[in-house]
Amino acid sequence: MVVVIMVTHLNTFAQNEETGLYVGDVSNSGCKSLTRSESVRGHSILKLTRDGDNIIGELTDFYANCAASGIAVKCEQKEQTLDIIAAEYSNSGDMADCICPYDVYFTIFNAKEEQYGLVLNGEDLGNVSFKDHSVVEIDLSTLEHAYEEGFEYPVKVGYFSLYEMTPWIQPGEITKPEFIVYFLDDLWRQDFVYTYYRLPNEYTYLNAQAKLEADSTLVIDIITDGGSTVGSERIANLTIEVINVESLLNHIKLNHKVVTIDDDGMTDKEVLTLFDGYIDCEDGQSTIELKELAEYRKEATQQVSPLTSRSADDDMLYDLLGRRISASLNDKGKMINDKLRKGLYIKNGRKIVVK
Repeated sequence: MVVVIMVTHLNTFAQNEETGLYVGDVSNSGCKSLTRSESVRGHSILKLTRDGDNIIGELTDFYANCAASGIAVKCEQKEQTLDIIAAEYSNSGDMADCICPYDVYFTIFNAKEEQYGLVLNGEDLGNVSFKDHSVVEIDLSTLEHAYEEGFEYPVKVGYFSLYEMTPWIQPGEITKPEFIVYFLDDLWRQDFVYTYYRLPNEYTYLNAQAKLEADSTLVIDIITDGGSTVGSERIANLTIEVINVESLLNHIKLNHKVVTIDDDGMTDKEVLTLFDGYIDCEDGQSTIELKELAEYRKEATQQVSPLTSRSADDDMLYDLLGRRISASLNDKGKMINDKLRKGLYIKNGRKIVVK
C-alpha cells in the first residue's frame, strides 16, 4: 500500500534540533514508463554516497502512481538509525489507475556518523558503513549490499519512450523497420531506436528490458501484452537507452515478447527473436534492417522439427541387466531364431515375456 503525503514544500523538512539532520534537494525524473500492473515492477535500488558531512541519496525505479504530483522524502535519525520515508503525493488528491517507475534524488544533510542502521518505508535494511567506502548500494528486492567503491552497476534500460508517428505518415510511406544502434563512449550508455515499430491494436503494457549475459551479449526485450497484426495502422518509433555500458557491446540479441499479465505475474506468450548477431559500431552508429513482426511470426510457424529416423537397434532385445541379446523378436513378438531362453526382456523400452 502506498502512503500519500500531502506537502507543499519539497526541498526541506523541519530540522531536527538535536542532530541538525534534515533532507533537502529533493527531485525526481518524472514518470519513466507507464504500466497498469503491479506485477511488472523491476528492482528498486537505493544508492547512498558520502559527501563530507552529508549523504547524497538516489532511489532508482521507485514505483508510484503515474498521476502523482511528486515524490516526497523525509528522514529522521533515531539513535544510530536513519529512518527514511519516500512517498508519492498529489496536489489535487486525484490518482490514476496506473503506476510508474521514478528516479528520486535527495540529500541528507548533517549525517556525520560513519555507520548507520537503515530503515526505508518501514523496512529494516540492516547496517551500512561509510568507514572504508563512500558509496553504499542496496537492491531493495534482494537486500544485497555492495560496499565496494567501484561497484559494478548492472547493465539495464535506463530510459524507454514511444513516439507515435501514425498521424504524420501517409499511406505508402511506411518502410521496413530498422534497429539503429548508437554508442556514446563518454557517457557509459548505448542508445537504440526501433523505427517503424507496428503498435499492437490493443495493449496496456509496453516496455523494454535489457541485460548483459556472461558472454557479453546484450539482450534487449521489447515486451507488450498486445499482439500486433498486419492490418494495424499504428506506427511508432521506440527509443531505448541502455545504461552502465563500460565498453562497446557489439553482440546484440533483440527479442519481441508478447506476455500475459495476471495475479501470478508476467508469463511469456510469444517470443520472437528479431536479431541475434554482431554489429559494426566503430563509428558510433550501426543500422540493423528488420522485417515486419508478421514475417517473423510466419517464419516461426514454418519451422518444423525433423522426423526422427528409426534406429536399427530398436528391434534388438536386452536382458534386465542391459545386455544386448543376439536373438531377437519380430513385430508379432515371435522369435526370429531359437537362441532365446524363456524369461523377461526389454524391447523398445517395453517389457517382453518369452515363454
